[in-house]
Amino acid sequence: AAAALAAAETSEASARMQVEIDAAAGSAAAAAPDPRLNEHMMGLAAEMSDQLTDIMASLQHGSDSARDAAVARLGQLSIATAEAGREQARMFRSAVVVGGALPELVSMLGSEQTRRQALAAEAIHTLAIDDPTSDADNFHSLEICQSGAVAPLVAMLSSTDEAAQAAATGALSCLAENPVCQQMIAGAGALAPLMKLTQYGSDMGKLSAMGALDVL
Repeated sequence: AAAALAAAETSEASARMQVEIDAAAGSAAAAAPDPRLNEHMMGLAAEMSDQLTDIMASLQHGSDSARDAAVARLGQLSIATAEAGREQARMFRSAVVVGGALPELVSMLGSEQTRRQALAAEAIHTLAIDDPTSDADNFHSLEICQSGAVAPLVAMLSSTDEAAQAAATGALSCLAENPVCQQMIAGAGALAPLMKLTQYGSDMGKLSAMGALDVL
């Protein structure tokens, strides 16, 4: 029964992602002046859907090592789609959110393993990055904050693990570009640990903390 339920959850998440990807790809393809570009966009959508389905299956039902690998892959794909263009970036991020990845990432932020915490924070950072070529918001930072990511990220600022601290600082800096997230981060008590990092952190930690405070 448990296996059947897990399979049903994965299938439902995959279906939601597929709908989101198809809709985004269809809109982008319809706007494409060249039929070859239209075909290219639909091919990318199919490839993206397959990869995200595998990632979500591992996140929801895989072993700890499989979940770690899935989160790392999620971050890599997030960066790759951002570099490929605005439409692909938004298509990918929308599918990740709709597919239910955020609760899984937030859960990993609360792990006892600092490496797992850092992986999740790094993935959240990549999902929150806006299009650098415009002032437009990617529309997902607020969803990330409202999913419960802020409190564990702020808690990670006081971690004894420098990698976890750095990952949390980077994610919070990016999320804080959204005004509502900014208020949530400050309200969760981020200012004091960030100030402490500017005084006692590593050289990289000090720079990251100052960058986060600049945004806040």
